[in-house]
Order: sequence, then C-alpha cells, then structure tokens
Amino acid sequence: MPRVTGGSLEAHRREARARVFDAFSRLLYERGYDAITLADIAEAADMARTSMYNYCERLRDVCFSWSGGLVAHHYTRYLGDLSGGQVLGRIVQRVYELPDGKGASAYRFDAIDSPKRFKDDYRDERRRIADEANVAFECSRAVFDDLARTRV
Repeated sequence: MPRVTGGSLEAHRREARARVFDAFSRLLYERGYDAITLADIAEAADMARTSMYNYCERLRDVCFSWSGGLVAHHYTRYLGDLSGGQVLGRIVQRVYELPDGKGASAYRFDAIDSPKRFKDDYRDERRRIADEANVAFECSRAVFDDLARTRV
C-alpha cells in the first residue's frame, strides 16, 4: 500500500496533484508539449506511472462515453483549479522564474473575468439542474398518477 503523506488522505491528494501540475508545467516549459509523455511527468513528479496512466484512462473512459463523467471532471478542474490552482500557478511561476506565465498556463483562465463569480454561477447552475431533475420527477409521477386514475 502506498505511503500517505501530508497528514491525511485529502492532503496527500492535494500534494500529489500539485507535484503533477508542477512537473507538467516545468516539462512543458522546458521541452514543449510534443516532447513529453505521461511517463516523463510521473517520473518528474516522483509518482508511479500507473497512477498517471490510470487517471488518464479514467478520463478517456468516462468523458467520451458518459456526459456525467465529463461534467464531474469539468467540475473538479474548474472549481478545484480556480480555487487552489491560482495559488499553485503563482508558486510555480515564482519558484521556476517562468517568464510571461510560461509553464503555468494550466492555472490560467483568461476567459474568466471573475473566478469567484464563475464559481458561484457554476454552483448555482448545479443547483438549477438538481432542482429541474426534481421537477421532472414530479411531472413524471403526475403523468403516472393520472394514468392510474383513468385506467378502467
């Protein structure tokens, strides 16, 4: 069983995610996108290649075959990276003295004017979807209730 660092499983996951993003950003800056592999990133992040491959395989499995899987990973990417990723991006830039944001572009969301407003709107939309699902359920139930009443 792998050793958990950081005091808790959640802290361990945050640290591992930060190492992966850091390694990816650094390698991207040093070599360019076409010259790096998942194995390179795993090695630079001091992580087992299996973890990297499993995560990427999971993305392929759910994001292209199930829209809910895409939404789940989208949610994690935008809300997670808009929160902690902004800080990580600044740290990566400062530590590696990266010019013009190079190597830290994974943490940049130039099309989003206000990260806070975006996150609030995203959460509101998630609530709207859940609320509409409840309305859909009630409408469906009402149809079946009416059918039961009219059945001879």
